[in-house]
Amino acid sequence: MIANPDKIRWNNLSYNPAAIHLLEANQDKIDWWALSMNPAIFTYDYERIKKTNQEKNLCVIEWFNHPRFIEAYINKYGIEVLDTFKIEDLSLISINNVPQAARLHQSR
Repeated sequence: MIANPDKIRWNNLSYNPAAIHLLEANQDKIDWWALSMNPAIFTYDYERIKKTNQEKNLCVIEWFNHPRFIEAYINKYGIEVLDTFKIEDLSLISINNVPQAARLHQSR
């Protein structure tokens, strides 16, 4: 294939995950739409994903334990309902009332 680059079907090759080295060397011949379907073009920063998820988890913990949230929930449903809390009820307080949530939201 390398010996006969004029016979390469670049649109098909652009889909091929094993052909990334050829595509990098011949960017002028890439079928960009086909390349967008090639899974080899995506890389994941697992450490960053882990860190982001830890920050989000901290944010959720702070949100649930924030006195304004607890007060709003008690006022709306009564103290006994805290045992059956549903995640859908997060709309009770604003994200700006929880410092960590506000910081995380603003950094996006």
